[in-house]
Amino acid sequence: MIAASSPAVSPDGAQVAFVVGKVDLEKNKSRAQVWVASTDASPAPRPLPSGDKHDGSPTWSPDGLRLPLLSSRGETQCEARLHE
Repeated sequence: MIAASSPAVSPDGAQVAFVVGKVDLEKNKSRAQVWVASTDASPAPRPLPSGDKHDGSPTWSPDGLRLPLLSSRGETQCEARLHE
């Protein structure tokens, strides 16, 4: 099962960040990764570098140059990450 959620449009309206969640029912595991797409559909959407855990809550900086998000790299740890 795959689902998209948490859309965040950049301040200039040129890009949208969103979370793609995947669930593997057989393995009983899930993963969430932040993707970025241009609002004019060119170029193709791209995933941000991610581990095999959970990334989420993308929020653009006011100038649109940075994309802070929450990331879970450990079993119980959640940290803030910044993509430029």
